[in-house]
Amino acid sequence: LQLRLPLLSVPSLPFTLTSPSLGLLLVFRTNAAYSRWLGARRSWSTANARAIDLFRQSATYLPSGKLKAEMARHIVGFMRGLKWHLTDQRTMDRLSSELSRVFSPAEVEEYLAARNKPQFALLKMTDVLRRSRLLPNVQSHVDKGICKLSDIYADCDRIYTTPIPLVYTRHTARFMFLWLISIPLTLFHNFPVSFRWAIPFISFLNSLFLFGIEELGVQIEEPFSVLALGSICKEIEATGKEALAHAGIAWDGSDLPGFKEKRAEKKALKEAAASASAASSAAATATATAVSTSYPQGSAHPSLKADSVPAIGTGGEPTVAALGNVV
Repeated sequence: LQLRLPLLSVPSLPFTLTSPSLGLLLVFRTNAAYSRWLGARRSWSTANARAIDLFRQSATYLPSGKLKAEMARHIVGFMRGLKWHLTDQRTMDRLSSELSRVFSPAEVEEYLAARNKPQFALLKMTDVLRRSRLLPNVQSHVDKGICKLSDIYADCDRIYTTPIPLVYTRHTARFMFLWLISIPLTLFHNFPVSFRWAIPFISFLNSLFLFGIEELGVQIEEPFSVLALGSICKEIEATGKEALAHAGIAWDGSDLPGFKEKRAEKKALKEAAASASAASSAAATATATAVSTSYPQGSAHPSLKADSVPAIGTGGEPTVAALGNVV
């Protein structure tokens, strides 16, 4: 008994009509995910630049080493807290180990107890700026950098709390799945008999590429899990340490070992150079005074006396007697 079942085949017209719609869905999906990734990367790049500016300003403008080190610590704490807020809020151990490299145990406990850690760091930076009692224009300039970090925190939080609508992702995935699972039915009559064995492989490659595009959008849809935020935070921490070291200060506000001696040595060298320059100027002034005292104004130097100058004739030429004297 042989069963002759009809061959399942679908005309290609429905796929021709729906393929532009599928392409637009994939393009919109991928572009939306990429714009989120690009916005997150730009925000963190701006945060890095503002942190470097605040390191420079705090190491230059703040009056004491304690305040400089405290401001630098809270800048690092802001970046670490922002990373924690956007990625791994469920784990405190990693945040504690990262903060302990810069903060004291009491300060680490304060950060861990804070509900909004980036906002807590911004409040601490503003308090350090208030206690510094800078000139109004300088204080306003530094405060603008802190306000910029607050804006960056708001931008990152907006991206983090506003994902692409789930219905958009689900509709794209379902549409693509039905389209790909039906495409072999329309390829059957379009291929000669000798090449119909290639239909499964062609369908597999087609599905691989289209699902790869969709998965690419899914991966970069949450940009903070893709970006190397840990490396950025480490670089910012190293920059802050270098800025404090340039001022001779450690993370805890104490002087670096040997920095006072080096600073005293440089000061002594500058004073010695200034003394030598002053002595040279005094010697030159004394010499000029002695010369002016020995030869008053209106008198000539002995080498320029009248009898040593050859007589000049009326015609502009030396006389014979003058020439004889010269000889």
